Amino acid sequence: MPSPRRLRLISRHGGGHTPPTLALATLIALVALLVLAPAALAAGTYTGGADEYPQYVPNDHTAIAVHLSAEGLEASQTYNIKVRFSPQPAPASTANRGFVWNASAGRWVQEREGGSDWSAFPVVTTDSSGRISGSGGWLYTKFGDVTHSGTYYLLISLKKTGAGSGETLNGTLETPVTVIDMASDGFWVHNGEATSTTGAKRVEANVSTGGTAPFLSLQKTEANGVDDDANGTPDDEVYFTEADKTGSFLMPAPIDTAFNVYLGSQSAPTWTFTGAQSATPDVDIALSTASGADMTPPAAPTSLTVTGSLGKATLNWTASADSDVSFYRIYRWRDSEDTQSTAVKTLVTQVDGATTTYEDTGVLFWGQYYYEVRAVDAATNVSARCTSVRTHTVPTTLTMSTLAVTVDYAETVRLQGTLNGLTTEPARGQVTVEQSTDGSTWSSAGTTSVGRSGAINYDVNPTRKMSYRFVFAGDQVYAASTSSAVRISPRPQALGRPITALT
Repeated sequence: MPSPRRLRLISRHGGGHTPPTLALATLIALVALLVLAPAALAAGTYTGGADEYPQYVPNDHTAIAVHLSAEGLEASQTYNIKVRFSPQPAPASTANRGFVWNASAGRWVQEREGGSDWSAFPVVTTDSSGRISGSGGWLYTKFGDVTHSGTYYLLISLKKTGAGSGETLNGTLETPVTVIDMASDGFWVHNGEATSTTGAKRVEANVSTGGTAPFLSLQKTEANGVDDDANGTPDDEVYFTEADKTGSFLMPAPIDTAFNVYLGSQSAPTWTFTGAQSATPDVDIALSTASGADMTPPAAPTSLTVTGSLGKATLNWTASADSDVSFYRIYRWRDSEDTQSTAVKTLVTQVDGATTTYEDTGVLFWGQYYYEVRAVDAATNVSARCTSVRTHTVPTTLTMSTLAVTVDYAETVRLQGTLNGLTTEPARGQVTVEQSTDGSTWSSAGTTSVGRSGAINYDVNPTRKMSYRFVFAGDQVYAASTSSAVRISPRPQALGRPITALT
């Protein structure tokens, strides 16, 4: 955009004199465009937001239910819905967290997915009055980052289906929630008996009577059409028994807080449990109205070790101190490649309560895995997790050398090195050769193979001063390593050819 001064220069050299009033009008129009353009791209608002939601939100991948109420929208119009948790009352870019469940696609959608393209997000249709309410307003969301907790705002944003950037609508309701670290400040409850309740019925945890906000937690009974455990299959979760899966529920709550659980209608719940409470974090209690029911989780197993070998990981642990353990659940995950969420801990299997070892063969040949084990008793109470353990890998070191560090222009020079520490053929049998002109920013120059001997050879033809290094990414058995760098300087080209080496 030309500056005002540049506009005057243009008018003087344009052939003829520009009338002062026209130049002033042009300038005013340009200034107005600059002032109003950001407003045109800013998000608008709709009246409403989350009118029923939990006060406490787990920071892991536990699913929760929320209810949206909105009005003042276009009648009988479809809108895409984005749910996010922000540390401020408005969206906060990379500080946002959260996922929303898209039932049509059968998957969780992260709040930042797609940028201005919201086609991956779930769709809701307004009624003839331009409102979203009733059963059509129920959504499922989760926080999904165990590295964060504290006060966040639950934001539900809308965008008319097919609309472009700058047409986002944010709700007028402010909904602060407390995101709790379940490892230290929260626990779960589930039904420890058949509830005789049908699927997708409201479940609320409340410190007072049913239907009275604020709610500690909100969820829907199974089957609810949601992949609550994020294993890729909706409605396969079993919280009590397989035979009584319909009507079962799992919901989070803060420790050291007495609350009641109500299932079904707010005015006439079909199942009620009063006085649920735990002082122990990270456990899952099986609530039961039966007299003398066991609602005490077993002690966690201890001393977990994980040994990696080619194509498998072997787990060993010390049994729970409780004698009534029915089985152990084994969870596995890898480091998340996303900076705004942590990995889902996937249930690999469960083994008999008399077993304290497991061989996991469902792993890739490279990369490291984390494991943890939980004990489950006969009443389906679940212990806290044992200390998580990463697969053990053999340390490696990488060396690099070359016969010459000053060579002729574009002369072939061989980089040599050794990957030390190998006793078997590495599953990921290649090493990346990286190059850098400044020694800090590196890019790939290619790859070369490495076998059991660990010997590495790679030829380069430098035309400018360049640093090189070897990088081994590691696999399930051998740890990653990087060599020190070697810098090679080519001599200038012969006279008459362009000299590009001296940079």
